[in-house]
Amino acid sequence: MKVGDLVKVQGKHGQKFVGMIIRNAGYHSFTDGGWIVQRVSDGRSTLCDKIDLELISESR
Repeated sequence: MKVGDLVKVQGKHGQKFVGMIIRNAGYHSFTDGGWIVQRVSDGRSTLCDKIDLELISESR
């Protein structure tokens, strides 16, 4: 995964949404540091772990 990838996120409480990775969070407690994903639907940002993400479209 890298910045600019379009991903599907499996959130808490059964939430599912599509978003774009905007940056690496840099946390040591997350796999790969965790990712900040901006939702396509409303523009809000969410902290996600690699296991919660499914790649839809890879950036160039």
